[in-house]
Amino acid sequence: MSEIRVDTIAEKTTANGVSVDGVSLKDGGAILADNLLFNASGKGVYLGVTSATASNLLDDYEEGTFDPDLTFGGGNTGLTYSQRRGDYTKIGQAVFFTIKISLTNKGTSTGDAVISLPFSVKNTASWTGFEFVATNFCLQNCTVAHTDGVAVCSDLAGGLIITAGQNSSVELTDTAFNNGSNFRITGSFLTDD
Repeated sequence: MSEIRVDTIAEKTTANGVSVDGVSLKDGGAILADNLLFNASGKGVYLGVTSATASNLLDDYEEGTFDPDLTFGGGNTGLTYSQRRGDYTKIGQAVFFTIKISLTNKGTSTGDAVISLPFSVKNTASWTGFEFVATNFCLQNCTVAHTDGVAVCSDLAGGLIITAGQNSSVELTDTAFNNGSNFRITGSFLTDD
């Protein structure tokens, strides 16, 4: 039998349970009339367990947008966008994102193409330098035909490094892009942020 202990209850208790300011407690669970809000940050919900275990604590969830930056060799001199948007959902350490970039002018910077992310990539000694594989990547109006490749993320580079193909370690550079190039990337990675 479940038991609830309350010092004072000014609400009516019936055979169907008790209702207190929008919360109904009945056999089989609780029904909330509004969102669950904690009185301090860092609190969460234990999922799928009957006792508090750290591995089952969901204490971080966030949705948002960000402005992804495209750089070539670390620079973006003269680079302009006609469209630039990033959306993300962060659940614990997992970050899921979508990036859409359309260039008006690719600028004059040269070097490897790198795209910024909304959070840093988790650095784990047991992993290789590459920590990310995009689930979808498509370049249009570029000098390189590239519709099945992957974007690989390295925490050492600070963002997404675009490679020349699914099993390639050759990184795309500024020469793969034109004025008017556009692309979409969706993927996920782990973070410590």
